[in-house]
Amino acid sequence: FSYMKAHDWEADNMAQVDGTEADINNPGGYDAVNRYGDEDTDGNLNDVSDDFNQNYLTHPGLGKFYRTGYMEKDIVDYNTNNLKFSSSLHYKLNPDVEMMYKLNYGTGTTVYQGDNRFSLKNIQFLQNIIEIKQEDEFFVRAYRSQENAGDSYDAVFTAIKLQEHNLITNADWYSQNLNSYKNNWRDNFEWEDFEWEAAEYSVITEQWTFQGNPIDINEWIQMSDSLLNENAEEIIALHDLTRSQTDLLTNRLEPGTEEFANALNDITSRISFLEGGTGFYDKSALNHIHSEYQFNPSFLSIKIGTNFRQYSPDSKGSIFMDTASKISNTEYGVYSGFEKDLFYDKLKINGTFRMDKNENFDFNFSPAASLVYKATETDIIRFSLSSAVRNPTLSDQYLYYNVGRAILTGNLNGHGEDYGENMVTVQSLINYYLPSKKVKDSLSFFSVDPIRPEKAKSAELGYRTTLFNKVYIDANYYYSKYTDFIGYKIGVKFNAQDTIINGQQGYQIYMPSIQAYRMAANAENTVTTQGASIGLNYYINSNFTLNGNYSWNKLNEKGTEDPIIPAYNTPEHKYNLG
Repeated sequence: FSYMKAHDWEADNMAQVDGTEADINNPGGYDAVNRYGDEDTDGNLNDVSDDFNQNYLTHPGLGKFYRTGYMEKDIVDYNTNNLKFSSSLHYKLNPDVEMMYKLNYGTGTTVYQGDNRFSLKNIQFLQNIIEIKQEDEFFVRAYRSQENAGDSYDAVFTAIKLQEHNLITNADWYSQNLNSYKNNWRDNFEWEDFEWEAAEYSVITEQWTFQGNPIDINEWIQMSDSLLNENAEEIIALHDLTRSQTDLLTNRLEPGTEEFANALNDITSRISFLEGGTGFYDKSALNHIHSEYQFNPSFLSIKIGTNFRQYSPDSKGSIFMDTASKISNTEYGVYSGFEKDLFYDKLKINGTFRMDKNENFDFNFSPAASLVYKATETDIIRFSLSSAVRNPTLSDQYLYYNVGRAILTGNLNGHGEDYGENMVTVQSLINYYLPSKKVKDSLSFFSVDPIRPEKAKSAELGYRTTLFNKVYIDANYYYSKYTDFIGYKIGVKFNAQDTIINGQQGYQIYMPSIQAYRMAANAENTVTTQGASIGLNYYINSNFTLNGNYSWNKLNEKGTEDPIIPAYNTPEHKYNLG
């Protein structure tokens, strides 16, 4: 039994999120790492920087602007606690055969970093294990793992929902901010040598004019930028004033108030998707059975084994695609291996063969073999060739989760043009909006095939020795080649002609439908990795040892130029000393 209680570190990183456009010096704000709700998720509704009329005539200096957002400390509980309990009962059926029952239980509250920042609140885990075994002979093991998300919720999505709590959408806030900025500009800035709104555009001549005279837009922009830069502090103050007014006019919930606390509790206590909140419902379970038997005839050692696993996710649509019906996923595998000593135990040969089957994928086979040569009592050389299969996870298959910027989705059935969806690349959508006249041909449509198991083949060479009876060295090198490497692709489901009908006045307007997705996907090309490691122990005397190791792991650039984002998070350099 163990219990831990602590106040966790507070995430308050105000740096610009990698890959976002506006930096921390942008007068209209920016997207900060641990401030949520300030994300740019609505196309260009909060950006007038490319609009000459708005950015240089009616709203000079407005540019790109962001919502106020909420700091993580306003949304999550940093008071962490963790309770763990474990108990087991062992019974010997005879001197060699043992039977065991084990119970593991855990519960706690903490803040977790995954695809978003999550407040894990009152989570629970329960595991029951039964096993019967005889050492070096056989075992049969069965266990069931169950989990309960408790009162957990998504911190980032909660901030977005808090901003919408008083029925204020991003579009509403952006519109109000535009109007307030325009009024504040008129009230606070008067430059006699520059009448900001006096320029006009003629549809007939397709020219801008000022007091009846044609003007050069580029010269106008340069003059405007120069004047705005000379008054940078005033522009920042104008943005701050406008933001405060817009938050007040749109009834922004203020942290620390009773209204904010009530709204936070209301949003996080309701399940996302089903009830419009940000809470998780997760009572998923996993059943697993694994057995192995070892033969030991005089000439070699043989093992055979089998396993069966059943996943039973239950999230009611808050995490997986199980809103309408429950999901069940099963897989099983069989394997066999042998080990043989030759040449008076100087050479050891090992071979294995495994077959795996997931109900959603074809049979997969993964053989492997290794040689270990004992040249001397202290010098040992090892070489292995192996293959492996990684079935797509439950998330790769069934995930459906909105993180604010995008929807993260599994990929059992494919996405994009070949599967009846208008999926376009992010960059082509940006290019589509750049010119004043939209050109459909600038959109790049694409498809993502259904997810497939990842397959790998590896070669490994190792050597270990002892020098001067004081220094122990172990070195290793590997090279791996992957096909169908699992990662992610990002695309946008885009429809430029979604119709909205105003029933009272009877007219139609067209609004683009834009939703970003991150989809599980396989690499189109072969992906290779390589790495090496070395460990060293120096025995000073019988009481003290100096030790250290270093490893290098590299995802090779060749083969990664396709749009996949590789699921490879191993640091290239890693070491420790002791």
